[in-house]
Amino acid sequence: MAILCKTDQRSGTMLLASSKPPIRATSRPSIAFYNVKQRVSTPLRKPALPFRSIPRRPSIFPRPAAATADFGAIPPSTTATSVSAFPIWARLTSPYDKEIFKLAIPALFSMLLDPLMGMVDTAIVGRLGTEPLAAVGLSTVLYNFSNFIWNFLLYTTTPRIAAAVSKDDRAGVSKITAQGLWVASAIGLVMTTILWTQCPRMFTGMGATPGVLEHAVPYLRGRCIASPAILMFYVLAGTFRGFKDTMTPLMAGVISNIVHLGLDIALVFWLGMGVTGAALATSLSHWATLIVLGALVMRKGYLKLPDLYTPPKWSDVAPTLKNGVFLSTRSILAMSMLMWATKLIAGFGAVSLAAHEILRQIWVFSNQAFTCLDIATQSLIAFYLGRDDKPSAAAVFRRTLSLTLVAGVVIMCALLYSQSMLPSIFSRDPAVISKAAMVLPLIAAFMPLDAAASVMDGVLLGSQEAAWMSRTMIVTATCCAVGLTMGQRAGWGLLATWVVIKFLTVGRLIGNAWKIWSAESPLGKDFASGRDTIVPVASAEAVSGNTIEHVNGHSATTSAVNGARNVDEQHAEKVNGVVNGSKAGEGEEIDASSAAPASASPSREG
Repeated sequence: MAILCKTDQRSGTMLLASSKPPIRATSRPSIAFYNVKQRVSTPLRKPALPFRSIPRRPSIFPRPAAATADFGAIPPSTTATSVSAFPIWARLTSPYDKEIFKLAIPALFSMLLDPLMGMVDTAIVGRLGTEPLAAVGLSTVLYNFSNFIWNFLLYTTTPRIAAAVSKDDRAGVSKITAQGLWVASAIGLVMTTILWTQCPRMFTGMGATPGVLEHAVPYLRGRCIASPAILMFYVLAGTFRGFKDTMTPLMAGVISNIVHLGLDIALVFWLGMGVTGAALATSLSHWATLIVLGALVMRKGYLKLPDLYTPPKWSDVAPTLKNGVFLSTRSILAMSMLMWATKLIAGFGAVSLAAHEILRQIWVFSNQAFTCLDIATQSLIAFYLGRDDKPSAAAVFRRTLSLTLVAGVVIMCALLYSQSMLPSIFSRDPAVISKAAMVLPLIAAFMPLDAAASVMDGVLLGSQEAAWMSRTMIVTATCCAVGLTMGQRAGWGLLATWVVIKFLTVGRLIGNAWKIWSAESPLGKDFASGRDTIVPVASAEAVSGNTIEHVNGHSATTSAVNGARNVDEQHAEKVNGVVNGSKAGEGEEIDASSAAPASASPSREG
């Protein structure tokens, strides 16, 4: 195929006539060149197709997607074109949406399973009496705190696995998982021993009455035997998240809760074991979950038994434990501020404390919509940074940030709409309802900020910036402690105390944003300037109107268009060489069929 071209000597613009084969004749073909810019043409002996002035280098060219491992795929066909050039309707969707929602939706259901089964467990134990129910509540607070401080096993495993997956390092995946299981089992055994032997003193220090203590000790001892299983579950869940798989942990969680419900009914009611039976039912369900996930992780080849036989070296687990100290410090500080605020509110009376508990439940439940996107962000950020693909990681963050902000605004509007109705679901006391309804608009107003802070947590966790997160929480908790101290001396009420609690949200948001948009951003130096922004090629073409087609009418592939760009550059060089050796204003015929590969034959239609 031949392309007839001419280069204008004044503007340096390459002129394109037709993609039809040239006429082979004894004399020069009669061709008219028409320059759109100058509006002049050479006299014709017969009509010819008008020429279209095109830039020497087109502004939009698709680039081939990077080669991917069999663990995940990079969204296809992206080009480094500024998003600001396109209207908002062209950015309503993203090529990363499928990956984001594939991770976020199962994670959301997984997080909702535990509160749901906790409510069922509470309803079952509540039939045993007031003191057993109080004992279960007190034991659950202590036991959850003892596990919460070790959840760094989940957050440190995910980015390490994702980095190994991005490099197709199966051996590395197995070793990381084995090392995490060794650490988790060791910590779990220590926690089981401490809780089993020291729980009477702990409950006494918390002010438990003798009647409550009688039920709390056997319940906690029945629960603490599952500490190794829970911590090892963190590691295995982090392994699956590293593979961008949250569906498998969800299925394991469903099985666990079915086992939990069946054992609760059998041990509590049929065998009459009381709170001890309820504790054993919960613990056995955790071990069942661990067995299911362990079998699946070995079946998929993520863990090899020989790696479990040898304990890891200190140098192998030291980085994990170092990041774990930072994350545990962060968790302990946040939990301490909330417990301090709760103790302060308890001094205001039973009405304020009841309203505070209602507000806390609404706040925690609403945050689940953000936490699931936080999980998706962490997994995808870790995967793309493991491939050293910072533009894709930045694009994922921008998309999840926009989704969480939309979710935050929707939840804010829903809470404001149900301001007086929602507290009445939890209490019939008019005074409690009035107190909760007074503070609820504050919680609603902060929902978009909570959303943004949550997804930024995912970015920093995925990029293993645990040290920065810990330092941010130290500063934030210090400000919060100053506010709580002032409130305690001045006798501030429930609303003012919740304003101080929200220092935690504002501090996290400022600290996370500072790191992400700084020159040392884990997403790259170009992130703050927006030069790394990428948009789908289809959107760019639709907005610019430059439709790229094959000569046979089919859509041009990415490789074809890249080949066309190379051919255009070769054309320009050849045209310049020909025109420089001929008279100014004359056009030369250039046969591009010898230079263009078979797959690179697209034309641009005027």
